[in-house]
Amino acid sequence: MGAARDGLTPVQKVVEAIAEDKDIERAARAELEQARQLQAEHHDAQVALRDGAALRLFVLKQELTPWLSEMPEAADFIAPALQPGWPPRLWIDLTAHVLMSDDNSTYRLVQDTIDDKVVVFETRDRAEMVRFLRKFIAHRVVRRQRALATAAQDLAALKASPAFGGRAARPALMWMAWLTGLVAGALLILAALAWAGRL
Repeated sequence: MGAARDGLTPVQKVVEAIAEDKDIERAARAELEQARQLQAEHHDAQVALRDGAALRLFVLKQELTPWLSEMPEAADFIAPALQPGWPPRLWIDLTAHVLMSDDNSTYRLVQDTIDDKVVVFETRDRAEMVRFLRKFIAHRVVRRQRALATAAQDLAALKASPAFGGRAARPALMWMAWLTGLVAGALLILAALAWAGRL
């Protein structure tokens, strides 16, 4: 009567259940340890990728630096700076940067535009990227110099105009310009809201 149907006494069943619980606990600990190991390996791989990409970009920056030091025209707006993180980036100026592809094999020059990011150039060869960046920076310098020259000419023409000749006319013209800008800005905001469907 004290024996169970399967031939085990209640005490034997308790002992067997405890043994099974310990087996389950050991299995759970083994799986947890394996998951931790896999996570650590994944983290190490990510760190290696990030560090490898950052090192490649650092070497690229070092190769550009002597050439840039010989171009003072670029000094005030071209300043390569390495940004850590994932993915690391080598910023050339405020809108262009170089980053590595996911497998760290390809250098990619990306230009930020108003709407999107555009890949301007990509190559596996660092020397080729250095050559392209030199041309890219030289063109940026020339475009900026032209824009500054045009702005200086426009300012000189404006100062030479009869409207700016008399002292009495200046405050009135300044107020007119300010009001025109204010109205134009308000109209642009209203147009943008209407286009977005918020009006």
